[in-house]
Amino acid sequence: MVKVASLQMDGSKDNLIRAENLVAAVARAGADFAVLPELTGCAWLPAREEEPLLGLAEPDRGKTLTTLREMAASCRINLVAPVYEQSGGQRYSTAYVLDRGGAVIGKYRKNHIPYEPGWYEKFYYGPGDSGFPVFDHEGVRLGIQICWDNMFPEGTRILALKGAQLVFAPRATGHLSLGRWRTVLRANAAVNHLFVVSANRVGEDRGVQFGGGSIIAGPTGCVLGEADDKPSVLVCEVNLKEITAVARAEPFFANRRPEIYTDLVVR
Repeated sequence: MVKVASLQMDGSKDNLIRAENLVAAVARAGADFAVLPELTGCAWLPAREEEPLLGLAEPDRGKTLTTLREMAASCRINLVAPVYEQSGGQRYSTAYVLDRGGAVIGKYRKNHIPYEPGWYEKFYYGPGDSGFPVFDHEGVRLGIQICWDNMFPEGTRILALKGAQLVFAPRATGHLSLGRWRTVLRANAAVNHLFVVSANRVGEDRGVQFGGGSIIAGPTGCVLGEADDKPSVLVCEVNLKEITAVARAEPFFANRRPEIYTDLVVR
């Protein structure tokens, strides 16, 4: 059994202080892994295109990640920590996987980048170059899909084919699309026989209204925990052995036919 937590928070200001309080709370509740919303540590930059804000991207040793590493270590919890990353002249929406000592296990860079009113993300960062890594830690195989990534089923399927049992989904999504997000996250869990743990922002930030609706879904698509539109935490104990049982009852992967899927890679 693994205890997972989703930390739904208002990211408009003092968000690292808010994050610290929530991380400490779920750690006291016995959570093994916790996930924060997308771009923890800064306001919702993509609300508008403002060139000076590009300078807020940070290297691996930047203030935000250092603070989150200290947070994971002091609370003795594994943390999926989304940060605005600067690396080699490029910028990314990145989620780091931190262990209970605050060490970096690895990171995932968001692959699918939207560009629309309120979400001018292509102005601030480019598509990831790290593929779809799966991290083995404390007997758990976990992957990450950041916000818009979850609307592209190929990513979660690749993680499942690599053996992922948990997919953490940091988000920054508006209130008007919550019903669609709920459906997609549950579907990704169900068709890939894994657990999805999402964490969204809430409240208004730079003119964008975030809707919350964080959700933890199981390998049949069942909802194990769901938040409203207020700052909150979800803590659920998940049994990874359920994945094997569900896969045996519904052998989707055993009946795959990769040889007929070539159209998926035709542009």
